[in-house]
Formats: sequence, C-alpha cells, structure tokens
Amino acid sequence: MNNEFLFAIFDLSKNIKHIKMKTKFNYLILFVIIIIATLISCEKKIDIEKEKQSLLKTDIEFSKYSEKYGQIKSFLHYADEKATIFRPNSMPIVSKKEIEKLYHAKCDTSFTLTWNPLFAEVSQSSDIGYTYGLWQLKEKNEFGKEISDEGTYVTIWKKQSDSTWKWTLDIGNKGLKKPVENFKE
Repeated sequence: MNNEFLFAIFDLSKNIKHIKMKTKFNYLILFVIIIIATLISCEKKIDIEKEKQSLLKTDIEFSKYSEKYGQIKSFLHYADEKATIFRPNSMPIVSKKEIEKLYHAKCDTSFTLTWNPLFAEVSQSSDIGYTYGLWQLKEKNEFGKEISDEGTYVTIWKKQSDSTWKWTLDIGNKGLKKPVENFKE
C-alpha cells in the first residue's frame, strides 16, 4: 500500500468520529438494506418447465417400475411417508405404513398395471405437483385369455429433501368414455 492511501484512511477515520450518531445509524440502515437486497437478488430461480418435465419423467418411471416389478412394489417404492390412496368402496388409506398393510396379503403377479401421464403441473415453489393420465390393467381370465381394463388417474406429488418426487395422493377412475356434453346436475 502506498502512503497516500494510508493517510486517506486515517483522515477518513478521524472525520467519521465527528459525524453525528443519527447519520451513522442511517448509514448502517442503508448498509443492511443493500445486504438484504443482494441476498434476495441471489435467490435461486426455479425453472417450472424443467420441474414439470422432471415430474412427468418420474411418473413414467413409476409406471415402468410397476410393469417390471408389479404394482405393489411400485406403489410402495414411490410413496411418500404420508401418502394417501383411494380405492373403491373404502375410506382413504392414509400413510405408507397403512398402504403396506393393505398390500401385505395381496399378490400382483396375475396382472400388469401401467399408465401414461398426459399432463403435469408444478407449484411456483416446485415442492408439490400433480400428474394425470390414462391407466391400463392387463390380466388373464380363467381361460387364459388376456383381458384389459382402462381408466383415468390423478396423482399428487411432493418433492423430497433429496429433490426426488414421491406420490402423496393417488386416485383413479375406471372406464374411458367421451365426456358428456352440456352436463347438468
């Protein structure tokens, strides 16, 4: 450092002592505001389209897992700890532990359940999202003939602390028909 710079700093420090306390406080407030504004502007921007694609990819992988390992393993593998599942003629089954109990005595080797997501949406904070699409169930009847059923589904997803998606609510409807036009209650 050169001597002129040191003298300038020394001179400035002598002058600061003469500044009124109120002015020092104002400078401190200004400094804090600048720091906060800097931190806010550095906040990570979320790419919603990228998050939607990530969610669609997860739902597709979920279906492939079901096709390869069975519906039970798939649903348990991709379930959030607080997952809720809806089934016909039943109250909602709440929590992964309760869903495990539901599936415990069931076998899924006689059928294959797959689905295809048609749409995904993600919240602005990208911590929750949903997908909907079409499902298909294939099985063999008592004569060995393959039969299938189909329908629609909605799955609500929650992003985990490791940035993976786990489903937190799942519901499906059996059957596919064209929507009724001008539906009135």
